[in-house]
Amino acid sequence: MAHHEKEYKQMVGNQLCRPLVNVRCLPEAPIPEREEMKVMKQLTHIWTAGSTPSLFKRPVFIRWMKGRVKTYLKRVRQLYYLFEHFPIMEVIYGSTLNANGVLVTSVAQKMGAFTVNMQHGVFGEVGHLPVNADLQLVWGGSHKEFLTSYGVPEEKIECIPPLFMQSIASEQSSAKRKGTSKKFHLLVALQPLGFSSNRYMIETIEEAVRDFSNRVRVSYKLHPDQTNGVKLYSGLLKNKHSRLVTHGTLPLPELMSQADLIITAFSTVAYEGILKGKPVLFFGKKRPIYYLQRTPSFVYQVAAIRRFLRRALQNKQFLSIYRQGLVLKESPGQKNKTGMSVWDVIDRHRAQC
Repeated sequence: MAHHEKEYKQMVGNQLCRPLVNVRCLPEAPIPEREEMKVMKQLTHIWTAGSTPSLFKRPVFIRWMKGRVKTYLKRVRQLYYLFEHFPIMEVIYGSTLNANGVLVTSVAQKMGAFTVNMQHGVFGEVGHLPVNADLQLVWGGSHKEFLTSYGVPEEKIECIPPLFMQSIASEQSSAKRKGTSKKFHLLVALQPLGFSSNRYMIETIEEAVRDFSNRVRVSYKLHPDQTNGVKLYSGLLKNKHSRLVTHGTLPLPELMSQADLIITAFSTVAYEGILKGKPVLFFGKKRPIYYLQRTPSFVYQVAAIRRFLRRALQNKQFLSIYRQGLVLKESPGQKNKTGMSVWDVIDRHRAQC
């Protein structure tokens, strides 16, 4: 802690420095005790309410929830310190599995700062729903519809093409240097869903691939949050052509260009893969995917994956025909209707607040 405080003081003392601040290392600003007590009373009311499911009344859940709330209250106090000691007038952050985005936005608005969320990945009920920013910059109409369905006012949303669209041309040219491997390449994009979920996914795919192990190679791309993924999951790989790919070791565009098929639960890799013309198979129980025109194919058991792979290996046209059914509701490559740059859009909305 002392080491971080030293670096922090050096940055603050440097007039030309834009400090990189680790919120967890910041001191805590005092917050009236009554405000924190109010939060705990509201939680107690929820736990004792007759309408609350019994699952959320269990002692183990209540202990876990109290611990999480205490951590978040500490984080709120640290964020208050941040805004009190830095002249922050605007906050820009990316939507993701990021609970701190909600906290930063809420505290920033309380302190009078303008808040902007830039879409970082596909939206979903699991994780952070960025519904409380002053301005939402999303990739297209389907993403806008998703947020409005959760109560975000339409006037707070602007459609801006994702930055990765700019690199698609170079990625497609690199695909020509795909390599000499003749094996069918399966790219599996893992998500930070917890060990048991990822274990089931890996074990299911490994068992399904076993019959084709000499013809199929599998790359399990770990999510950036899975820093200990190799330690956790390496023992689950049973086929000699299966491997774990940690974040940063191989460029994702390169992995996607090499892939013949992508499997994922709901990763943005699916969205990018469809943009690049790749067939995508979703892992899990069947559900609508909000950015697709119709519900795609889902697999959740060994037999279903095995059948799909067998058809793909036996019929060269199968994946091409399957891919034609994966149609986005709109192309994110188009410019926003106003023709303004991202900063122009932000400036206009800031002026209206």
